[in-house]
Amino acid sequence: MIAVIMTTYERVTNGNLQVVIGYKHKADLNHETFMLTAVFTKLKKYRCFVFSSAKDEKRDGDSEYIEQFNNLIRAVNRQHQEIKSINKRIEDKFEQIFKF
Repeated sequence: MIAVIMTTYERVTNGNLQVVIGYKHKADLNHETFMLTAVFTKLKKYRCFVFSSAKDEKRDGDSEYIEQFNNLIRAVNRQHQEIKSINKRIEDKFEQIFKF
């Protein structure tokens, strides 16, 4: 039984099967991305998509991309707060105008 498992493992790791699995995984990710974009691009509120994938968090934790991603998150949060503030002022003005 161990010999069968070892043989199968070697075939997967050393052979073309690992390449095929890699391509299938990428194809699945592409399909999922297409499905998400097909839905969200129809909505006017969405302007930006950010997809991030880290295979090894410890290795990628020091990556320059993580820093850029964090900067993007901070910028989006600032913009969101500014929009919420503008909406609040508009709501307050409406309440003053239509106050009975």
